[in-house]
Amino acid sequence: MFPKGLIGFSDSKNFCFSRSTKNNYKHFKLLQSLDNEQLCFLTLPILLKNKFIKDEDLNNAIKNLELSKSNIAIVLLCSTKEIDGKLKLVVNSRAPVFIDIVTQSAFQYVLHNSNYSLTHLL
Repeated sequence: MFPKGLIGFSDSKNFCFSRSTKNNYKHFKLLQSLDNEQLCFLTLPILLKNKFIKDEDLNNAIKNLELSKSNIAIVLLCSTKEIDGKLKLVVNSRAPVFIDIVTQSAFQYVLHNSNYSLTHLL
């Protein structure tokens, strides 16, 4: 559950994760709204140590959200962007989603750092 919803979708608070049926998306998860069946996001799960977001920034976000490192999962929302006339898959590294796996609550957290992009090319 997203107590505050996702940015731009504050009315949708209940979501679940599922796997993609497409083999080329096996490393991704689908974040499906239970409030609006037409609202679904492709997400990329990441580890605390990853190539998208610096450890220090993740640790600060975890602290600000009052979460425990040992009980969280992190995903990045994916979208497509036209680059050189072709659609490319990108992730939002500026606003990762933190999931408390114990309470099953999730929070999208905006990193106020210009190092991160809304459209980080995969």
